[in-house]
Amino acid sequence: MAQNSPETWLQSELSALLVTIHDVLDAWARLPFDCPWTRKPPADHYLLMLKGMEEQLLRMWVRMQRKQWNVLVSEVLAWNGTQKRMPNGVLRNYYSCLQSISLYVSEDEELNQAFPKTWSGFLIRSICSEHYLLKRCAELEDEFVSEELQNLCGNYLKCMQVLHQVEPRELCSSFFTLLSPFTRESVFLTDYPSLSPGNLSSTEISSFAGDLLSSKDWQPKTKDYLQLLRKNS
Repeated sequence: MAQNSPETWLQSELSALLVTIHDVLDAWARLPFDCPWTRKPPADHYLLMLKGMEEQLLRMWVRMQRKQWNVLVSEVLAWNGTQKRMPNGVLRNYYSCLQSISLYVSEDEELNQAFPKTWSGFLIRSICSEHYLLKRCAELEDEFVSEELQNLCGNYLKCMQVLHQVEPRELCSSFFTLLSPFTRESVFLTDYPSLSPGNLSSTEISSFAGDLLSSKDWQPKTKDYLQLLRKNS
Protein backbone atom coordinates (compact mmCIF):
# COMPACT_ATOMS: atom_id res chain seq x y z
CA MET A 1 0.00 0.00 0.00
CA ALA A 2 1.48 3.34 -1.08
CA GLN A 3 2.58 5.56 1.77
CA ASN A 4 0.41 8.49 0.64
CA SER A 5 -2.52 6.48 -0.67
CA PRO A 6 -6.13 7.22 0.44
CA GLU A 7 -6.14 3.88 2.23
CA THR A 8 -3.06 4.82 4.26
CA TRP A 9 -4.59 8.19 5.16
CA LEU A 10 -7.83 6.53 6.21
CA GLN A 11 -6.10 3.99 8.43
CA SER A 12 -3.98 6.70 10.05
CA GLU A 13 -6.95 8.97 10.74
CA LEU A 14 -9.09 6.10 11.97
CA SER A 15 -6.36 4.89 14.34
CA ALA A 16 -5.90 8.38 15.79
CA LEU A 17 -9.64 8.79 16.33
CA LEU A 18 -9.89 5.40 18.02
CA VAL A 19 -7.03 6.31 20.36
CA THR A 20 -8.82 9.54 21.29
CA ILE A 21 -12.10 7.74 21.98
CA HIS A 22 -10.37 5.01 24.01
CA ASP A 23 -8.57 7.66 26.08
CA VAL A 24 -11.91 9.20 27.01
CA LEU A 25 -13.56 5.86 27.76
CA ASP A 26 -10.56 4.93 29.91
CA ALA A 27 -10.75 8.22 31.82
CA TRP A 28 -14.50 7.68 32.28
CA ALA A 29 -13.87 4.23 33.74
CA ARG A 30 -11.12 5.58 36.03
CA LEU A 31 -13.20 8.28 37.72
CA PRO A 32 -12.14 7.64 41.33
CA PHE A 33 -15.63 7.57 42.87
CA ASP A 34 -19.24 7.24 41.76
CA CYS A 35 -20.42 10.34 39.86
CA PRO A 36 -24.22 10.36 39.40
CA TRP A 37 -23.95 13.07 36.72
CA THR A 38 -22.32 10.54 34.36
CA ARG A 39 -25.64 8.66 34.17
CA LYS A 40 -27.71 11.74 33.33
CA PRO A 41 -27.93 14.11 30.36
CA PRO A 42 -25.82 15.45 28.81
CA ALA A 43 -23.10 13.03 29.97
CA ASP A 44 -25.04 9.86 29.16
CA HIS A 45 -25.64 11.07 25.57
CA TYR A 46 -21.94 11.89 25.25
CA LEU A 47 -21.00 8.38 26.39
CA LEU A 48 -23.47 6.72 24.00
CA MET A 49 -22.10 8.86 21.17
CA LEU A 50 -18.57 7.71 22.00
CA LYS A 51 -19.54 4.05 22.15
CA GLY A 52 -21.44 4.29 18.86
CA MET A 53 -18.38 5.79 17.17
CA GLU A 54 -16.06 3.21 18.70
CA GLU A 55 -18.22 0.31 17.53
CA GLN A 56 -18.36 1.57 13.95
CA LEU A 57 -14.65 2.44 13.79
CA LEU A 58 -13.68 -1.01 15.06
CA ARG A 59 -15.81 -2.64 12.37
CA MET A 60 -14.09 -0.48 9.76
CA TRP A 61 -10.68 -1.34 11.18
CA VAL A 62 -11.35 -5.07 10.84
CA ARG A 63 -12.34 -4.66 7.17
CA MET A 64 -9.23 -2.59 6.50
CA GLN A 65 -6.93 -5.16 8.05
CA ARG A 66 -8.52 -7.84 5.90
CA LYS A 67 -8.34 -5.52 2.85
CA GLN A 68 -12.07 -5.99 2.29
CA TRP A 69 -12.54 -2.51 0.83
CA ASN A 70 -15.70 -3.25 -1.16
CA VAL A 71 -17.36 -4.74 1.91
CA LEU A 72 -16.19 -1.74 3.94
CA VAL A 73 -17.86 0.73 1.56
CA SER A 74 -21.16 -1.20 1.61
CA GLU A 75 -21.16 -1.50 5.40
CA VAL A 76 -20.39 2.19 5.99
CA LEU A 77 -23.22 3.25 3.68
CA ALA A 78 -25.63 0.84 5.36
CA TRP A 79 -24.58 1.98 8.84
CA ASN A 80 -24.87 5.65 7.92
CA GLY A 81 -28.42 5.19 6.69
CA THR A 82 -29.42 3.14 9.72
CA GLN A 83 -27.91 5.42 12.37
CA LYS A 84 -29.92 8.38 11.08
CA ARG A 85 -33.12 6.53 11.99
CA MET A 86 -31.96 5.08 15.31
CA PRO A 87 -33.03 6.83 18.53
CA ASN A 88 -29.56 6.05 19.91
CA GLY A 89 -27.62 6.81 16.75
CA VAL A 90 -24.38 8.81 16.91
CA LEU A 91 -25.90 11.94 15.36
CA ARG A 92 -29.04 11.75 17.50
CA ASN A 93 -26.97 11.43 20.66
CA TYR A 94 -24.84 14.40 19.60
CA TYR A 95 -27.88 16.64 19.27
CA SER A 96 -29.39 15.26 22.49
CA CYS A 97 -26.10 16.06 24.25
CA LEU A 98 -26.11 19.57 22.78
CA GLN A 99 -29.72 20.19 23.78
CA SER A 100 -29.13 18.88 27.31
CA ILE A 101 -26.14 21.19 27.72
CA SER A 102 -28.16 24.21 26.61
CA LEU A 103 -30.96 23.33 29.06
CA TYR A 104 -28.76 22.21 31.95
CA VAL A 105 -29.39 24.05 35.20
CA SER A 106 -27.26 23.49 38.28
CA GLU A 107 -28.75 23.49 41.77
CA ASP A 108 -26.33 26.29 42.56
CA GLU A 109 -27.44 29.56 40.94
CA GLU A 110 -23.91 30.93 41.19
CA LEU A 111 -22.65 28.08 39.03
CA ASN A 112 -25.33 28.80 36.44
CA GLN A 113 -24.11 32.38 36.17
CA ALA A 114 -20.43 31.53 36.23
CA PHE A 115 -20.12 29.34 33.14
CA PRO A 116 -21.35 29.29 29.53
CA LYS A 117 -23.54 26.44 28.37
CA THR A 118 -20.84 24.43 26.65
CA TRP A 119 -19.33 20.99 27.27
CA SER A 120 -16.45 22.57 29.19
CA GLY A 121 -18.88 24.71 31.16
CA PHE A 122 -20.89 21.62 32.11
CA LEU A 123 -17.78 19.73 33.23
CA ILE A 124 -16.52 22.66 35.33
CA ARG A 125 -19.92 23.01 37.00
CA SER A 126 -19.80 19.30 37.78
CA ILE A 127 -16.30 19.65 39.24
CA CYS A 128 -17.27 22.59 41.45
CA SER A 129 -20.49 20.98 42.68
CA GLU A 130 -19.27 17.39 43.10
CA HIS A 131 -21.43 16.23 46.02
CA TYR A 132 -19.16 13.42 47.16
CA LEU A 133 -16.13 15.68 47.52
CA LEU A 134 -18.15 18.51 49.07
CA LYS A 135 -19.42 16.04 51.66
CA ARG A 136 -15.93 14.76 52.37
CA CYS A 137 -14.65 18.32 52.85
CA ALA A 138 -17.59 19.20 55.10
CA GLU A 139 -16.61 16.29 57.38
CA LEU A 140 -13.09 17.64 57.95
CA GLU A 141 -12.68 18.79 61.54
CA ASP A 142 -9.49 20.81 61.10
CA GLU A 143 -7.11 22.09 58.44
CA PHE A 144 -5.59 18.68 57.89
CA VAL A 145 -6.50 17.05 54.57
CA SER A 146 -5.62 13.37 54.25
CA GLU A 147 -3.40 12.11 51.46
CA GLU A 148 -6.26 9.87 50.37
CA LEU A 149 -8.58 12.86 49.84
CA GLN A 150 -5.86 14.80 48.03
CA ASN A 151 -5.30 11.84 45.71
CA LEU A 152 -9.03 11.52 45.06
CA CYS A 153 -9.28 15.17 44.04
CA GLY A 154 -6.12 15.00 41.93
CA ASN A 155 -7.21 11.86 40.10
CA TYR A 156 -10.66 13.33 39.55
CA LEU A 157 -9.21 16.47 37.96
CA LYS A 158 -6.90 14.34 35.82
CA CYS A 159 -9.80 12.28 34.45
CA MET A 160 -12.01 15.33 33.95
CA GLN A 161 -9.29 17.04 31.92
CA VAL A 162 -9.36 14.18 29.43
CA LEU A 163 -13.15 14.57 29.05
CA HIS A 164 -12.73 18.31 28.63
CA GLN A 165 -10.14 17.89 25.87
CA VAL A 166 -12.48 15.80 23.71
CA GLU A 167 -15.29 18.21 22.95
CA PRO A 168 -18.45 16.60 21.45
CA ARG A 169 -18.77 18.80 18.36
CA GLU A 170 -15.12 18.50 17.36
CA LEU A 171 -15.16 14.74 17.90
CA CYS A 172 -18.39 14.23 15.99
CA SER A 173 -17.12 16.42 13.15
CA SER A 174 -13.89 14.39 12.91
CA PHE A 175 -15.88 11.16 12.87
CA PHE A 176 -18.22 12.14 10.05
CA THR A 177 -15.37 13.72 8.08
CA LEU A 178 -13.67 10.31 8.22
CA LEU A 179 -16.81 8.68 6.81
CA SER A 180 -17.39 11.30 4.11
CA PRO A 181 -15.29 9.57 1.37
CA PHE A 182 -17.77 6.68 1.63
CA THR A 183 -21.04 8.53 2.28
CA ARG A 184 -20.33 11.52 0.00
CA GLU A 185 -22.04 13.64 2.65
CA SER A 186 -20.92 16.75 4.49
CA VAL A 187 -22.46 16.89 7.96
CA PHE A 188 -22.94 20.38 9.37
CA LEU A 189 -23.18 20.22 13.15
CA THR A 190 -25.03 22.89 15.10
CA ASP A 191 -22.85 24.62 17.67
CA TYR A 192 -23.65 25.66 21.24
CA PRO A 193 -25.93 28.64 21.76
CA SER A 194 -23.87 31.80 22.07
CA LEU A 195 -23.60 33.52 25.42
CA SER A 196 -22.27 37.01 25.79
CA PRO A 197 -19.24 37.23 28.10
CA GLY A 198 -21.00 40.13 29.75
CA ASN A 199 -23.58 37.72 31.16
CA LEU A 200 -20.98 35.66 32.99
CA SER A 201 -20.30 36.51 36.59
CA SER A 202 -16.85 37.08 38.06
CA THR A 203 -16.54 35.00 41.22
CA GLU A 204 -13.99 32.87 43.03
CA ILE A 205 -15.47 29.85 41.26
CA SER A 206 -15.18 31.42 37.80
CA SER A 207 -11.62 32.50 38.64
CA PHE A 208 -10.72 28.91 39.56
CA ALA A 209 -12.39 27.67 36.38
CA GLY A 210 -10.47 30.12 34.22
CA ASP A 211 -7.22 29.06 35.84
CA LEU A 212 -8.09 25.40 35.30
CA LEU A 213 -9.07 25.82 31.66
CA SER A 214 -5.90 27.74 30.85
CA SER A 215 -3.70 25.07 32.41
CA LYS A 216 -2.11 22.24 30.42
CA ASP A 217 -2.18 19.97 33.47
CA TRP A 218 -5.13 20.02 35.87
CA GLN A 219 -3.80 17.63 38.50
CA PRO A 220 -1.38 20.17 40.10
CA LYS A 221 -4.43 22.38 40.75
CA THR A 222 -5.56 19.95 43.45
CA LYS A 223 -4.67 22.30 46.31
CA ASP A 224 -6.70 25.15 44.83
CA TYR A 225 -9.57 22.75 44.15
CA LEU A 226 -9.59 21.55 47.75
CA GLN A 227 -9.62 25.12 49.02
CA LEU A 228 -12.62 25.90 46.83
CA LEU A 229 -14.45 22.76 47.96
CA ARG A 230 -13.82 23.54 51.63
CA LYS A 231 -15.16 27.07 51.27
CA ASN A 232 -18.31 25.82 49.57
CA SER A 233 -18.94 22.72 51.68
